[in-house]
Parts: sequence; structure tokens; C-alpha cells
Amino acid sequence: KIDVKHQDVQQKTQVGAILSAGLNLERLPHYMRSNMKEYLDNEYEIVYIDLPFYLSYDDIEDYYGGTPANMAAIKLIVDKSNKIIEKVLDSSNYETEQWGVINPPTSRLLSRPVQMYMAAMMKHPDVLASFDRIK
Repeated sequence: KIDVKHQDVQQKTQVGAILSAGLNLERLPHYMRSNMKEYLDNEYEIVYIDLPFYLSYDDIEDYYGGTPANMAAIKLIVDKSNKIIEKVLDSSNYETEQWGVINPPTSRLLSRPVQMYMAAMMKHPDVLASFDRIK
């Protein structure tokens, strides 16, 4: 007899759905990039528009599986990037004091703070530079 609690199954299902959504989000762009590179490389320029993402030092250590040797250099880059994000959020209607900095999920969970974060990031200098390249 298998004794599984409903909550355990529900959590595993939601985690699976989030992971699946993350993988599916990348499939089409990857296919299009490889297709364009192979067949249309001389005709089109691919411009990436990435959502600026606030990082913590824990995020970096998790990514590398520990503290990388060049952590001091990485911290300078992360601090600069995070300060730009904070400045953009402060100049928008985003309520930093109430919400903190919320990194949007790649799935179905689009709350009001996430929507406000995404709207604010449309004014991020890197995003604006990508838009200018497209023009």
C-alpha cells in the first residue's frame, strides 16, 4: 500500500509544471535562433531582450555550486546591475518598501507585484538599448 499525502502530490505536480514551463519557454526561442543562424544569418540581426533579474550572492553560489574564485569581480558586476534595477523600480510605481524586489516566475504566477516589476523593467537601460537596436 502506498501512503501519499495529497499535499505532497500537489507540490510535486506544481514543481513539475513550473519546470516544464521553464523548459518549454526556451524551446521556441532556441529553435528560432538556430534556424535563423543557419539560414538567415546574413539577412537578419538577432536582438535579445531579456528581463533584468535581481541577483543575490546566494544565487551566484547556487549557480556555481559554491563560491567561485573570481567572486569579488562577480560581486562588482552584480552590485552594479542590482543598483540599476533598484533605481528603475524607485522611479516607477513599483512599491519596493511593501514588496521588496520580486523576481518574476517563469510560470503561471503573475501577481500584481510581478506585473509592476515587469512594467518597470521596460524602462531599464539595457531593455531600452535593445529596443533602440531593433528600430
